[in-house]
Amino acid sequence: MLAAAIPPVVAALTDTASSAAFPENVLGGEPMTSRHFVIHLHGHLTYHLGQINYLHRMLME
Repeated sequence: MLAAAIPPVVAALTDTASSAAFPENVLGGEPMTSRHFVIHLHGHLTYHLGQINYLHRMLME
């Protein structure tokens, strides 16, 4: 399960690795650190989970 796989990976990130520049410029703006990209992914996932929850509530009425 994804929920069980993520915490060990994040816990294993060192300060040096998380402060390093993310290898790709995926958002088209200024380069970001790996830490910033992980935070971005968390927010993005949360956004989509909210969309799923909203649609679920609409369909269950």
